[in-house]
Amino acid sequence: MSENITPREVELDMQSLGIETDIEKLRESGEDHHHRSKSYGALIEILDQINGSPLGLKFGGDGDNGEYLLYILDMIMEHEDKFTSLLKRIREEASFND
Repeated sequence: MSENITPREVELDMQSLGIETDIEKLRESGEDHHHRSKSYGALIEILDQINGSPLGLKFGGDGDNGEYLLYILDMIMEHEDKFTSLLKRIREEASFND
């Protein structure tokens, strides 16, 4: 999607904000998912079902793809909560690519 922002840049940005990007570590921490992650996860699951379930999401516990998605959403929600400039840059680049 973004040709100008590398995975390493995102990882460094997340680390600079104290956001854990290792899903195994997040899983081990036992922290509850961000409330918005749960809401978005439920919506994504419904939209996936409406479209014939091409993602085949499973929400039932550690290790399934739905849980993995929730951890990624947690990272995004924490990033948004910290008002970083990287998210703004991604949005700006996405609007230029439309």
